[in-house]
Parts: sequence; structure tokens; C-alpha cells
Amino acid sequence: MRIVLEGVDATGKTTLGQHLARELNYRYQPSEGPPRHTGEMAARIARYQRMEDTVFDRHPIVSQTIYGVMRPNPDEDQPTPLDIAEFYSRRCPFFIYCRPSPNSKIRHTIKDYDTKEHLALIEKNQQKILDLYDRWALSNARLVYRIGESFNPILAMIRKELEDRD
Repeated sequence: MRIVLEGVDATGKTTLGQHLARELNYRYQPSEGPPRHTGEMAARIARYQRMEDTVFDRHPIVSQTIYGVMRPNPDEDQPTPLDIAEFYSRRCPFFIYCRPSPNSKIRHTIKDYDTKEHLALIEKNQQKILDLYDRWALSNARLVYRIGESFNPILAMIRKELEDRD
């Protein structure tokens, strides 16, 4: 099973993901950020699609589609329609939407790969990114997680699904 955690920064994805990976004895795949060169996203998607028994802190099919709309050239290095169709139809992951609490300020956690341009785009488009994630979650997320909630119900739900698959 592949478990994908999605949402804006600072919503608990890393903490939840590492906990789930440890409890389920899965691999944990941290977010790799925006592509740094042409073709990187296609290679990353192909590599991720081969990974099973993994907890993903963001998956490029989802996050690249959402964050890609704010780039100066939004069609650059986007997932192909075939990649997207395969991702959502064949062996569909277990999606968890990590959402900020109501009225909390959205904040970006600065990473080594962030450029000044990328940070400026995120700052300018915070609400748009949150709105896109909210719309995505309505159709795809199995559950919503907010920082501070117990991990136990999530773990129980995943374990039940794994039992049902056997």
C-alpha cells in the first residue's frame, strides 16, 4: 500500500508520515520539492510509481499539479495526463489531507532547495494553494488530519484496510 500525505507546509505531514512509516514498517519518502531541471519531475514520478509500502510526504502527481499553477510557465514539467490517470486509477494510494487548523496562519517551512523566486510565489499564492488543496481533498482524501490529533485512529484505519486487502 502507498500512503500519501498532502497539504500545505507546517501541517504535520512529516511527523505523521514518520510515525506511520515506523508503525507499519514502511519506507518514508520525504518531499523532494519543486523540480530543479527539465525532466526531473518525469523521472521522479516514474521512480515513485514503483515504490510500494511507502509513506509519501507529498507525491509529485498531486503537489506538482497544485503548486505548478503558480509558476510563470505552469505547463513546464507537469505530470502527463497518462501519469495522472494511472496514479488515481491503478493501485490508488491511501490519501491523508493534512490541513491547517481554522484561522491559523499558513506558513512555509524553508528548505535547502527553496529559491527566492519560489518563496515569493508561495507567499503571494498561499490562499490559492490552500483552496486548491481543499478542492483536491474533497474528491480524494480518505481522511483529514490536523496537528495535535491522535495518530491512533489513522493507524487503525490503515491497518483495517490492509487486513481487508489480504
